[in-house]
Amino acid sequence: MLSIFIKRMGLAITVALLAAIAGAGCGYQLGRSALQRAANERLTQAARLSGGPFVSLLDESDALLAQVNASPYPPCSEAEIAYLRRLLLQSEYLRDAGRMRDGRIECSTLFDRGHLPAASFHPAITGQDGLKIYRDVPPYLSPKWVVFLLQKGDSYVVEDLSAKNRWHPPSLEFESTMLDVESGLRVRPGGKTVVGPGAVLDRNIQASIGDLHYVTVCWPRSTFCTSVFEPAAEILRSGRVPLALDTSLGAASGMVLALLYLFLHRRSRNMSQQLRRAIRRGNLRLHYQPIVDLATGKTVEAEALARWTDEDGFAVSPEIFVRLAEERGFVSELTEWVVKRTLSDCGELLRRDSTFRINVNVSALDLANENFLPMLEGSLQQFGIVPRSLVIEIN
Repeated sequence: MLSIFIKRMGLAITVALLAAIAGAGCGYQLGRSALQRAANERLTQAARLSGGPFVSLLDESDALLAQVNASPYPPCSEAEIAYLRRLLLQSEYLRDAGRMRDGRIECSTLFDRGHLPAASFHPAITGQDGLKIYRDVPPYLSPKWVVFLLQKGDSYVVEDLSAKNRWHPPSLEFESTMLDVESGLRVRPGGKTVVGPGAVLDRNIQASIGDLHYVTVCWPRSTFCTSVFEPAAEILRSGRVPLALDTSLGAASGMVLALLYLFLHRRSRNMSQQLRRAIRRGNLRLHYQPIVDLATGKTVEAEALARWTDEDGFAVSPEIFVRLAEERGFVSELTEWVVKRTLSDCGELLRRDSTFRINVNVSALDLANENFLPMLEGSLQQFGIVPRSLVIEIN
């Protein structure tokens, strides 16, 4: 008994530990997935905040350029400059407008002709619908901010993203790209290069390259995309407390489930459940005790005695398991098994010698069961035994 108890305890501890380890692993993976989702949301928001103002600039610039190109006044005339100034007063982003031909600024609402550069400039990007984007063109240089000049037709507008603090670059590293229709390549209008070849910067994606995790957000109409990067190690470091909590909860959950399983398993192995399984699986045994006629010394009868060894290997006395079957309401199953097994074992003997008797013990509760007599009759017919060969003893 002691060795069996120790064996059971050792098994229970082993199962609980393995379940705790598995639960900790699941908790850790779920925690990492949650951290990754949170990082994706954070990086997506940063990318939208970073790229959104530039897209708004493109939209507003496109609208204003259409109005400039539709000017009813002679190009660069005083009347047109006044007209352009009135348009700029309606703009939230743009701070200058004018005329530009072959990459050279011809007139501006801010600067007179004498202060305009004589050089011609090459666009950094030629976008859709003939939009050309220039970066850091004199006299619009800024020591702190990127300044964009956008041209369509013979008109241009200027805005630097510092205006009214509309642009908030993310605290994380970022990369912005836009499709250049002339070269077919994606060109950086803003941001700095932080990732090598292999990163997907031209469509919406959440991915990793090397030890960097990044999110790319694109605005299809403008073909402009912004990617924001964060080291994977930093994501884990910032989430180490919730990750540790998820791992601990996973371990605790695994152990609780293991203990619950062991409890239910043990419950399923209790004596009544074991006895019902033994009856249904035919795992009981019958011993036949001979009854001898003292006058002749001849065996004239035998008594069928049920015996049971439980699943732990312990022999259980009939007084215990019969009473248990009576208390739990399945003694009729036990009686039926004994009757049919007896007739099966001794059928040939009883059919050959009609004077031989087999005694079977039944419970008093069986007599109150309306199915008892039909079960007896059916069993005798099944095995071809005459009724007088079976003796019923009431316990």
